Amino acid sequence: MRKKFDRLIFTAARFGLVIIMAGCLVSAIAAIITVSFNLPGRIRLNKNTSISLSEFDRGIPFYATLATEIPDSSIASNRGGTISLHNYYPGDDAREQVSLNGVDYSDKIVSDFKVLNERSASNDIKLSGAKLNAAVFYLQPAKILDRLVLSLPGILTLLLIAFCSWQLLRIVNAIHSGNSFNQSSVKKIAGIGWAILVTFLLLFILDSLQNSVASVSLDFSSTIPNYRMPFQATAYKKSFSHWDWLIGGAIILLVAKAFRYGNQLQKQEDLTI
Repeated sequence: MRKKFDRLIFTAARFGLVIIMAGCLVSAIAAIITVSFNLPGRIRLNKNTSISLSEFDRGIPFYATLATEIPDSSIASNRGGTISLHNYYPGDDAREQVSLNGVDYSDKIVSDFKVLNERSASNDIKLSGAKLNAAVFYLQPAKILDRLVLSLPGILTLLLIAFCSWQLLRIVNAIHSGNSFNQSSVKKIAGIGWAILVTFLLLFILDSLQNSVASVSLDFSSTIPNYRMPFQATAYKKSFSHWDWLIGGAIILLVAKAFRYGNQLQKQEDLTI
């Protein structure tokens, strides 16, 4: 029974790693073709159905950070040609300090926050405000250099995941055959660590090269006279490289060193026997 369970676990692990590796490779190849030839990354099966081969089907994803807090109410007024805008946030005590007497024009927008459960709105939980922290914008650069620099971080990440999945698949096969501490497994683990470190270095270089897009401004317009949104947002570029990748790669290299030591102990034990 135990052997059947172990066999099932190893089979599931192999299948999952193969699916991840194949999916990342297909997505990376589709992204390279899409970006290189400026093609749509979506295949239309029929009039109403299509398949997206990668995240690049709408454009190159540009990940950005936001620091936009949504006000619970916003008042705009026009008095004698002077326009004033007051945004009020949860807990703001200055709500009643604005007087609209004698203004030529004014409007007020109130944010309607609702907490929903599975059936209806919840009256037991109060929402005290909202803040936008992250956003994804899809860019379509005209220059090939901009397309490459903006798309390479995503493509490199996909290729890294595919490579790590392939190495893990080989390690799982070695563990299943009882050779987990052999020299080949040590090299595979070290290969994963070095691949992460090299990818981090490449992303760090791309981060310094990418200066075509530093931020994205989000605004709203309308054909309705005097229509406005209560807030604007500016998104700033997220760094391609993350320092936790550097730490993770170093930790994996330490694990490879521990496996190498285990391999030496196993050899000494075999010689002793």
